[in-house]
Amino acid sequence: MRLYLILLFAAVLIFVPSLKYGFSQDDFIHLYHSRASSLQDVINFFNPSNSYTDIFFYRPLTTQFYFFINQLLFGINALPFRIEALVGHLVNGFLFYLIVRKLWQDELVAKLSAFLYTISAAHFLSIYYISAFQQIGKTFFIFISIWLFFKSSKKYYFLSILSFILALLSKESALILPAVIILTELFMGEKDFFRNFKKNLLLISPFLFILGLYLVIRLVGINQAFGQGEYRATFNLFEILQNLKWYLLWSFGLPEIFSSFPSLSPVGIIQIIKDLPVSFWIFCLFFATVFLLLKFMLQTTLNWKKITLSLLIFIAPLLPVLFLFQHRYPQYLDMSFLGLLPLITYLVIFNRGRKLFKFSFIFCFISLQLLSLHLSEQTHWTTHRSKVATYYFDLFRTNHPIIEEGTTVFFIGAKEPARELSIALAKHYSLAVWYPKKIKSVEYILEDIQIDKKIIVPITQF
Repeated sequence: MRLYLILLFAAVLIFVPSLKYGFSQDDFIHLYHSRASSLQDVINFFNPSNSYTDIFFYRPLTTQFYFFINQLLFGINALPFRIEALVGHLVNGFLFYLIVRKLWQDELVAKLSAFLYTISAAHFLSIYYISAFQQIGKTFFIFISIWLFFKSSKKYYFLSILSFILALLSKESALILPAVIILTELFMGEKDFFRNFKKNLLLISPFLFILGLYLVIRLVGINQAFGQGEYRATFNLFEILQNLKWYLLWSFGLPEIFSSFPSLSPVGIIQIIKDLPVSFWIFCLFFATVFLLLKFMLQTTLNWKKITLSLLIFIAPLLPVLFLFQHRYPQYLDMSFLGLLPLITYLVIFNRGRKLFKFSFIFCFISLQLLSLHLSEQTHWTTHRSKVATYYFDLFRTNHPIIEEGTTVFFIGAKEPARELSIALAKHYSLAVWYPKKIKSVEYILEDIQIDKKIIVPITQF
């Protein structure tokens, strides 16, 4: 166990560069709306009918309450948020190990798959984007709920239900938990599940009841973004399969930015390599990883029932987002890894090939994650916008340490830089957080407007 914890800590070290980034984008919206002056304000965070401007989801535990506690303890300081994301990811890696050990009944499979889970480049957005802590928090409560459900104790069972409620309060994609529990029960003992169908249905019924109640609350809730913009669902089979393809590719370590290119055809791959030279090595490692895995499949005695259930456990957690063609991110793979990574690890460990190939696969997989994380840090919008927001924060603190009440701030520049800056600073929210009750309005325009009590800021940092 001590060696395993050392491996987990070593794995999380690859995400340490995230500590140098500050707030950006939705972070400012959440910082603004999570301020509370009374206990009633805090309780209202959990009121599903409570409306917050520019917050379109009911995720009070990992949004308003989370940002409120951090501001109360640390003020407007991004570093504690960053450390908490790393620690949360590390804890999730350990819970992943406990669950896989229970499912597969094999210590080595559990340890290696948890290590691969912890270093996966798919977690980039969850760790580098503070507002995406919702995903880490939801995964924590989901993993706790599954692990406690396996304990077969009344006390742990009720705690499992409570953890499910907390997961739903963290992020709506937790609604898939009952299906995942059923699949994991089938995985551990297919015949026993159906032989004791009534008993198992009784055990899962409280989860289904809570899920039904939650869906009713969501349907009558005020701030709902589903069906709008990038959250518009598609029922086109081709687009759904396209989504599934990208989630499968991301699970091996390909960076998110590749999905922004037209295709992964030979011409598309050449274009990616031309635009992003490091992609050549990423593709080399990816194809080597896939080739070795296919080789292991031919050299391993396979249990097709376990393979089928593993793939279902991979797909099931993606169902809440699989139909959102314009809203797909690798971070949604965290629960799906329960199905895929242990299966991959089993093929690596128990194939009849040489150890050299096994070590080659692990080397290629780890190297692929490291290169993908490096490329993501260089190209992803969250790191870029964090740098921009930090630059303008420092600029304001240096040039305008004190601002008069009722001041209007003008950011003057071309249309596209102004648009990008308005996203990075979340329109007026960043200034409202930095200078509480001082800013009258924030404008992003092409030229100066003659009014009193104003600050002019040329848009230069991009």
